Amino acid sequence: MSLGSSHADGTGRHLLLRGGHVLDPASGLDGVADVAVRDGRISAIGPDLTPDADAEVHDVTSRYVVPGLIDIHMHAFGGIGFSDSDTVGVQSGVTTLCDAGGAGTWSFPDMHAQLDGRLRTDMYSWLYVGPSGIAVSLIGEEQQKDIRSIVPVLPITDMFELVDRHRDTIAGMKVPAFGPTGEIGPMTMAKGLARSLGLPLYIHVGDIQERQPLPLDMDAIIDLLDPCDTVTHCYSPNPNSLFRSETELYPSVAAAIERGVGFDVGMGAFNFDFRIARRSMELGFLPTTISSDLQQANVTGPTFSLVNVMGMFLAMGMSLREILPMVTTHAAERLRASDRHGALRVGRAADITVLDLVDQPTEFADTVGGRLTGRQRLEVVFTAKHGEVVRPDAEAAQHPGNWSNFLAFREEEPPAAALEYDPARRALLGTVADALQDLESWSPLVVQEAVTTVLSAHALGRGAAGRAVLGAFLEPVFPQSPGYFLATKDRPFVLERLRLLAHHS
Repeated sequence: MSLGSSHADGTGRHLLLRGGHVLDPASGLDGVADVAVRDGRISAIGPDLTPDADAEVHDVTSRYVVPGLIDIHMHAFGGIGFSDSDTVGVQSGVTTLCDAGGAGTWSFPDMHAQLDGRLRTDMYSWLYVGPSGIAVSLIGEEQQKDIRSIVPVLPITDMFELVDRHRDTIAGMKVPAFGPTGEIGPMTMAKGLARSLGLPLYIHVGDIQERQPLPLDMDAIIDLLDPCDTVTHCYSPNPNSLFRSETELYPSVAAAIERGVGFDVGMGAFNFDFRIARRSMELGFLPTTISSDLQQANVTGPTFSLVNVMGMFLAMGMSLREILPMVTTHAAERLRASDRHGALRVGRAADITVLDLVDQPTEFADTVGGRLTGRQRLEVVFTAKHGEVVRPDAEAAQHPGNWSNFLAFREEEPPAAALEYDPARRALLGTVADALQDLESWSPLVVQEAVTTVLSAHALGRGAAGRAVLGAFLEPVFPQSPGYFLATKDRPFVLERLRLLAHHS
């Protein structure tokens, strides 16, 4: 079971979507029909259905009614994510999201505690191989020198226990094929660990680090992969991508496609080039899945949303029928969730996206300054999540308070909400300050361990307690591990802020 809204039963939510073009690759539906929803589940699909007496009736004539879209690569947790991931989920036509490595073994409990039940969008996770999660790992905690800096701290026993508890939420394990982790030895170790855990690998290709990268043996890396595994950033322009020259894919790619390895777009902020994508498509190399890699660096452009990325592929010559499986059926398969998502079927939760295919010249941008004008674009009319109609809201997704962890940081004075904390939350902040006062080190791992000890034992529960600690510094709160967040600030400042709020009344 995913994080988010899958607990909802949708009781009392009755809908009839009338006269739309139902397009569902999983079931082969492709024509005008009505879709009825009762108690949050699809109750009938067919022509001229009679609505329940209390049903909301929505005329969707000339619109496409499709399975709820699935974005298998975005960032919901950690410093590069969003304060409210529903803004890039159900408010953007997407009913299912997958956080791509924001949490590792040590930070996943924070993500689960803070987000479970808080989102209307269903959410899964690619568990990061670095136990702290991607945001901490990339700032030097684990993998800037060589593989010796990460292997000694891999909590393998903890990983097995975590996956056993959350196997329905953890889609697989994310591994970066850059830096020391991308060398064939560590990649072979990661593949062996994933097999032992019973998880697919989700591999990032294309080096995004500023230093000059060492060339990796990309053929050897791709040859490691099984049909369940997926490579993301398949059209990356960066070093150590899937192209060994401007016009030639590595030979291993064709063999991987043949045996069923998945290739994901993962547009991101640095990883998508129209020239490479179009050249790849001319070579017959199409993605298995289309994803956004939405994060704070690209939600205001050029990526904007999953639907916008789908529009880019329309502009490159694909049809909606060709694109749709990549964000429904194939995406559900990669998440190992085809029994829950990616299809319109009677009896299933009513996860539905209604799209308008607009005939109008539209310019799209890639991540390297390229431009492409298409003849059409896709617009979200609304999303029906468990029968609840959600209207699109691009303004909410692009609001700085939603995507900028930095703008949310209140350095000069505490957030207004924190000044209104109840006695339990004020006492919590005092306890955290006491736990941090005499630490021998202010390293992320040491601070996280100390904070986690306090949060795990608190009556508020780890999720609410963690948000209270973050709320002492951030307005709005961005879901992330409080200890790792605090470790990025100066210890005197952290202690002063915590004690100020602990004694405020």
